Amino acid sequence: MARNDRYAHERDFWNEFSATSRRYAATAFGNKVDEGYIPLGHPWADSRAFIYRQIGDVAGKRVLDCGAGTGWLSIVMARRGAAEVTAIDVSDRMLELLRDLARENGVTGRIRTRATAIETAEFPAGSFDVVACVDVLHHTDVGNAVHRIHGWLRPGGIAVISDPLADSRTVEWAKGIVPVRRMGTETERGLRLAELLDACHGFSRIEHREFQLFSRLDRLVHHRTVRGALLRLDAALLAAFPPLRRFARITVVRAVK
Repeated sequence: MARNDRYAHERDFWNEFSATSRRYAATAFGNKVDEGYIPLGHPWADSRAFIYRQIGDVAGKRVLDCGAGTGWLSIVMARRGAAEVTAIDVSDRMLELLRDLARENGVTGRIRTRATAIETAEFPAGSFDVVACVDVLHHTDVGNAVHRIHGWLRPGGIAVISDPLADSRTVEWAKGIVPVRRMGTETERGLRLAELLDACHGFSRIEHREFQLFSRLDRLVHHRTVRGALLRLDAALLAAFPPLRRFARITVVRAVK
């Protein structure tokens, strides 16, 4: 699929999905966005909390949120005292929801939005202290996107990147036969950890951590206590047996320019 066609497909998909996101924000959290926006026991809770820790102190800093979606990360960074947060997303309706949530959370003046894909966004070199990119790169040309992120960072700035992984053929095969509804676009693809780390070669320091083994069964296991137990089991297994990382669902990469 040609690049412009891919952007249009992604934009249309996420524009339609924005209505679901708006209902979720209103019913699950009363539109209150903070670091508890993903509740404990949710399969994404551990990785989201780790993302916050990896970003660290943003007080007075300039932050870019790539593929911002509903703006949960942008709003948290603004509430943490970022001087300015720039949120980009291919979906103009997602950005409309982001602006509504920013207003309800009292941070409108600290967040500006721009409807653009990461591969077509234009910013001067060294514009940002922090660039966050969550669940985006598997929709892109990874090498090109990471190169652009590197250029937008000031020397010493950090990029925090999180994406789903497709390192295990066995896991990918199993995903194809498990009878659950999948959310995603036709243009996204499986991303391998080695590919992502190779794309980050221009950074001076890179570290990463993986998440979710059994807790990836979240669409089959709905009890929060069981989900929490699976998250704890996964954390213990991944810490004790590093080779299991190839079966993980998510990686979080922190790269310093």
